[in-house]
Amino acid sequence: MQRRNFLIGMGSIAAGGAAVVGSGATSVIRADRGYKVDVAGDADAYLGLNGNTDSPFVNQSDGTLSLDFASDTEDGGEGVNIGVTEARPAFELINQGAETMYVQVENPLSNNDITTDTTGNAADEATITVPAGVDFQFIATPSGDANNLSGGEFGVIGRQSTPSTGPTFGSTTGQKSIRKHPGATGYNFIENAGHVELDPGQSVDVITRVIATEQVNPPEVDFTVEAFSDAQWASGDRMDFYAEE
Repeated sequence: MQRRNFLIGMGSIAAGGAAVVGSGATSVIRADRGYKVDVAGDADAYLGLNGNTDSPFVNQSDGTLSLDFASDTEDGGEGVNIGVTEARPAFELINQGAETMYVQVENPLSNNDITTDTTGNAADEATITVPAGVDFQFIATPSGDANNLSGGEFGVIGRQSTPSTGPTFGSTTGQKSIRKHPGATGYNFIENAGHVELDPGQSVDVITRVIATEQVNPPEVDFTVEAFSDAQWASGDRMDFYAEE
C-alpha cells in the first residue's frame, strides 16, 4: 500500500515538471461572444456613396455605385470626346457612422503626366498601365458646390500630387485647373491632392472627369473608396475645405 502511494506521488511530480519545461501540449481558453454584421448598399453604409443618377455616366444598381464613361448603350455613344468630360457631381460621400473618417480613393486611371504612359497608381493594382493621352480625376467639393465652385475650396483625391499643367483645352493650366462652372470661361486652380476628413454627418460632393488628348482605350478597372479612422493611414494631403453637415 505504501509503494502504491509513492508511485502516484512520483507521477504527479513528473507531470508538473513536464508542464514547466513544455511538452508540446496546448492550453485553450474559450469564451463565446455574439457579433452581428449587416451588409448595406452604398447609399446606406457607414460611408455613404450616393450616386447622381441624373448623370448619364453614373449608375447605382442593386445598391452599388458604378461609373461608365466608355459607352452609353441607351443613346448609342461609344466614349468621351477628346477634351474634358465631367460628371458634376458624380456622387456624394457622407459619413453615416459615429466616428471621424479620413476618406481617399484608389484611382488606377490617374495619370499626372498625360504625355506618357504610367503604371502602378493603386497599391492593389500595380500592374495597371494607363496609356498616354488620358487622365481620370476625382475632385472633392463642398456639398452643393460642384456646379459652381464659388469658394475655390476643392481638391483632387486619389493621388499623391496634383496633375501637370498640360494640355490646355482653352485654359492656360490644363489638367491642373477646372472651369468655375460648366459654362464659364474662367478657371480655378486645383491646388490640393490627397484625402477628405469627414466628421459624423458631414458630406462632400465628388466631381469625376476624364481628360483625353487622343483616342485611346484604357483598361476597365475598379476604383476603391477607402475610409480610415486615423489620418496617418490615408495618403496625400488632407482637404481643408468646409464639409456640409
